[in-house]
Amino acid sequence: MRRRALAIGIGFALLTGGEVWLFLWLNGAEIATRRADALLRDGAYASAAELYQRALRREPDRHDLLAKLARALVGGDRLAEARQAVSRALVLSPGHLEARQLALELAWKAGDRQGVIDAATALLAGNPNNLAARRDLARALAAEGRSDEAEAEYRRVLEVAPAEVWAMAEFAALLQARGEASGAIEQRRRALAVAPGDRQLELDLAGQLAASGRFAEAAELYQRYLTHVPDDRDARLRLADVLNAVRAFDRAAGEFRAVLGRFPDDAETRLKLARTLSWSKRYEESIQEYRRVLPEL
Repeated sequence: MRRRALAIGIGFALLTGGEVWLFLWLNGAEIATRRADALLRDGAYASAAELYQRALRREPDRHDLLAKLARALVGGDRLAEARQAVSRALVLSPGHLEARQLALELAWKAGDRQGVIDAATALLAGNPNNLAARRDLARALAAEGRSDEAEAEYRRVLEVAPAEVWAMAEFAALLQARGEASGAIEQRRRALAVAPGDRQLELDLAGQLAASGRFAEAAELYQRYLTHVPDDRDARLRLADVLNAVRAFDRAAGEFRAVLGRFPDDAETRLKLARTLSWSKRYEESIQEYRRVLPEL
């Protein structure tokens, strides 16, 4: 069929003397593809998809064009069409990297965790050191409740790349969900040693320490965090709670007052302040705070 179309096109060009037309006819798919590539880079997904489809009408068995078409369709949120293009690309070239990557992305978008597992496994078969694919695999396994398999994947990542902060942080979250507090704390400490400026890691580790009853360590981390993020109301309240837990009542009262300085109508925090003042035997101040919330006292 393609030979017949080529022969007709050449014959028409020769009959009309159209050398320019012949060039455009023979190279139309390549010209359309280059233009589509530029449009795709610029985020003009609908126009890019149209040109890729035009090129594919000339060369329907180009798996690379099908993968590019799928990328444009994903960008335009045309996911059902993108899945069809990826399926066709993988039939033509089962090991095509871009198509495999798109299959994984589309599975995430569809909420198909088993599809993610299958696509990530296929990518890893071609490149066992693909850390992004292994991350997706670990996440999907964890979401499916297959925590032992997810743990094995995180450990594989850390064997190859022991300084990967995301792997330590996500592994810590997995261990925490399984109730393995000491293991979660160890992973978060390791992650924070690699990335000492990561404030979210600081906050997560402080929370884990507090939940494990290690209040003094938690207080130290909350204070360090608040040095850099002083307006984090929730972190300051958690610091006050752990200070109360170690009976540092005056310091806890100071943290509650700092919050009330910004949120004077926060009744719950004022009640916590009143209780803290009573624990430190500052009864008159405690009563004053209670009366601000409960005037009938």
